[in-house]
Amino acid sequence: MNKKQLLKRFLYFLYRENRLAVNIHLDGGAALTFFYKIKRNFSNDLDFTIENEESFKALIDKSLRPFLKSFLPEFSINHSENKVEIRSQNNELLFNIDYYIVDPAYCDYAKIPLSYGKNIAVNCPIHSIEDIYVEKLFCIRDRVAERDIYDSIKIFRSPFFSYQKVNDLYQRKNGIKKSKLDTLSSYIRWFESDGKKTFLNEFSNNVDLKNNLEIFIKDLYLLR
Repeated sequence: MNKKQLLKRFLYFLYRENRLAVNIHLDGGAALTFFYKIKRNFSNDLDFTIENEESFKALIDKSLRPFLKSFLPEFSINHSENKVEIRSQNNELLFNIDYYIVDPAYCDYAKIPLSYGKNIAVNCPIHSIEDIYVEKLFCIRDRVAERDIYDSIKIFRSPFFSYQKVNDLYQRKNGIKKSKLDTLSSYIRWFESDGKKTFLNEFSNNVDLKNNLEIFIKDLYLLR
């Protein structure tokens, strides 16, 4: 089983027992790959938001450990701040789990079915694609990473995406982000004047990125 299949199998294992996955919502790249069919570079990590530490303990003790024991004789689960690293008996990195405690008032969720093999599909509580898009906007504000621009463009063109929800979500999330760019309009002005320049300076020879920055800005205009 490759690592992509391993992650999908674990997600199915986690969410098939709804009572064990209360308040555990999948976020980030795995949600984009497995549920929203966004083609992107695969990363062997899972991002979850949880509502409290008890939810995290349930994730590890009632889902992750039994899942690993079902096919591995030995393994290690290593904890660090907001991260869990899972390794095989040969010390091979299998996957990472990143988790964040987040008040659900600042998030938007969806339930989407996931199938694994011939098993009956299970409904998985994940972040909505609009929620992930808005998180990408905040990532673009805080770091200079090409993948955030590429992901944002692909999300915007997804048939699952509704850009009418973005403005409200941006303001809702800013309740916890506390950005000085407190409206989508102020964010757009910032990106036009400063954000774009930062990316161009960092990746001055990347022609594809230059073109994608223009597409990204045009998408932002549609959100105003």
